[in-house]
Amino acid sequence: MGSVVQLPDYCNQLVVQRNRLPTRSYWIPEDSILLNGTWDFHYALTPLHEVDEWETIEVPGHWQLQGYGKPQYTNVPFPFPIDPPFVPTQNPTGTYKKLFRIPEEWAVPSQIRLRFDGVDSAFHLFVNGVEVGYNQGSRNAAEFDITEYTSLQQDNELLVRVYQYSDGTYLEDQDQWWLSGIFRDVHLLAFSATARIEDFTVQTLLDGTYTDATLKIGLQIYLETNCTVEVNVYDQTHSQIKQCSESVPARTASFELSVPFEHPHKWTAETPYLYELEITLRSPKNVQTIRQKVGFRQVEIQNGNITVNGKAILFRGVNHHDFHPRRGRAVPLEFLKQDLILMKKHNINAVRCCHYPSHPRFYDLCDELGLWVMDEADLECHGFIRAYPDMKNIPREVWGKGGADSIEEYLSPELAKFTSDNPAWRVAYLDRIMQMLQRDKNHPSIIV
Repeated sequence: MGSVVQLPDYCNQLVVQRNRLPTRSYWIPEDSILLNGTWDFHYALTPLHEVDEWETIEVPGHWQLQGYGKPQYTNVPFPFPIDPPFVPTQNPTGTYKKLFRIPEEWAVPSQIRLRFDGVDSAFHLFVNGVEVGYNQGSRNAAEFDITEYTSLQQDNELLVRVYQYSDGTYLEDQDQWWLSGIFRDVHLLAFSATARIEDFTVQTLLDGTYTDATLKIGLQIYLETNCTVEVNVYDQTHSQIKQCSESVPARTASFELSVPFEHPHKWTAETPYLYELEITLRSPKNVQTIRQKVGFRQVEIQNGNITVNGKAILFRGVNHHDFHPRRGRAVPLEFLKQDLILMKKHNINAVRCCHYPSHPRFYDLCDELGLWVMDEADLECHGFIRAYPDMKNIPREVWGKGGADSIEEYLSPELAKFTSDNPAWRVAYLDRIMQMLQRDKNHPSIIV
C-alpha cells in the first residue's frame, strides 16, 4: 500500500483553523494588553527554511512595506499559477516573536487568550515552544485559549509563523495589492475561568407602526457558579433610562433578556442616535462588564425596496478598501475616521466593504457617524478566468448561443468548479461567512 501524503495546513482547504475559539462579537475586556509595537522577525523565501537570525518589524504592518519582499498588485489574476489548493513551494514566510508577561493583578483563575484581528494569509501560533493552533482567512479575527501554555510571574514567548500564500489565497483574489503579515491589532486578554460572557447578540424589534420597540439581548455564557446579569441602558446625555437584573443558575449556557422601550430614538444614516448598553455579569469572585452602542432600527424588504424603520432608502454609496498610502491595510484609526468624515461631507451615505470585513472599529465609526454599510465576507475568486488563456478565441456564435452576454458568463459554470461549485471548499466558504456574521452582528449601520 502507498503511504498517505500529509498536506501542510496552508495547502489543505479542509483545514481552515485548529483550536481557534468560536467567533464572537468584538469587544476588548478591561484585563487586556495591546501587543502592538516592535517584534522580532525572520523572513524566508520558503516555509522549509529554518529561523537562523532575528531582525525587527513593526506590528501591525506588512513585511513588504518594511523591507522584506516586494508588494505585488493584480486585479483579476492570481499571483501564482492556478492549481488549487496548492500554492508555490517558494512561499515567503515571516516568523514573528514577542515576549509577554501576565500581570499579577489579573484575576486568578483566569482564561488567557490571544486575539489576532488580521493576519495575511495564514499562520501557525506557538506559545513557549508549543504549537497552539492554526488559522487562515486574512481579514477575519482569530482568538486562542493559551492558558495551559503560559506561565505566571515570568516571560512567555509568543511565536507566529505567517505564510504569504495559502489555499485561502484562492478565495482572496481582491482587486488590490498583495501584502502580507500581521496587519491588525494583537491583544492578550484575560477572562474569568469560572464565570464569563462568551458572546452576546443585540436585536431591536420595532412594533408595527415603528413607534415602540423591544431591546432583545441574547447571552452565551459559561458559568460554574450562580450569577446575576444586570442590564443598564444610557441615553446620549449619559442618563440611565433602563435597568433590570436577573439571577442565572450555574451551568446555564444561554440566556435572554428583553427590555421594552416607548418611543426610542430611531437610528438612520441621517439621525445616528446611539444608546449605550451596559451588560454586567456578577459572580461571587468576579465582575465582567461589556459596553455596546445600540441603535434602534428595523431593516425589511417591502415591495421590492429595502426599507429601514418602514421607509425606503436611497443609497448614495461608494466602494471602500482598507488602505493607507504608506501602511497598506494597517490603517490607523484616525486616518480611517477622516476617510469616513470626507464621505459624509460629500453627501455619501452608504459604503460597501469590498471585498472583505473591515477592521472592527470601522463599524463603530459608521454607527457613530451615520453610514449605511454593506458588509462582505472575505470571498473573491474571479481569477480562475485566467485558467482559460485562449478564451478570446472562442467565437461569439459559441459563447452567445445560450444567451450569455460575455465569454466570462459563458465560462462561469466551468470556473465555479474550481471552488464555488466544489463541495471540497464548502467548509472554507461557510467559515468565512459565519465569521463575518458573528463578529459584526451588533452594528445598526450594517443593513446588508
